[in-house]
Amino acid sequence: MSTRKQINERLTYQEARALESTKDLNDLPKAALLYEKILKTHPLHVDANNRLMVLYRKLGESTKELKTIKNAIKSYQENIEKDKREWVKQNKVKAAASAKLAEVMGLTDPKGKPIYENEILTSWKTRLTLLQTRINKNKTTKAKIAEKQIAKRKRKTPSKALPSARASHK
Repeated sequence: MSTRKQINERLTYQEARALESTKDLNDLPKAALLYEKILKTHPLHVDANNRLMVLYRKLGESTKELKTIKNAIKSYQENIEKDKREWVKQNKVKAAASAKLAEVMGLTDPKGKPIYENEILTSWKTRLTLLQTRINKNKTTKAKIAEKQIAKRKRKTPSKALPSARASHK
């Protein structure tokens, strides 16, 4: 990335943080737009991803928060895999020795995949799981409330069968 782009990105991030720190809740969507702007050109920007996730939580935008987390995880995983492939391609001998060493030390599973995961990915995956749990809990709660309201309405609505039954007894 060129120096000018880095400076602009840094300034955009600082502006977003400033908007986020004001007491005016109307500034939060503006800050979110700035973080989104950063992520369009630099999807691996950890701080912008984290701040955007927090903002969407504050704004009650669970769907957008979920999408942001999933995009961040996907971008980060793809980047890690790309870097790994490039390194292995350039360092075949070292890669083979490292793979054997990792296996002996118990750092890989039986398929040769690393057991250790990047701590940023781990925190985002935890955040994803918690958000999905909260969304599912909210859906369940809303469904139960709706069921109770329907049952309540049914109890309040007089049965149409009763008047006709009374009329037949007279």
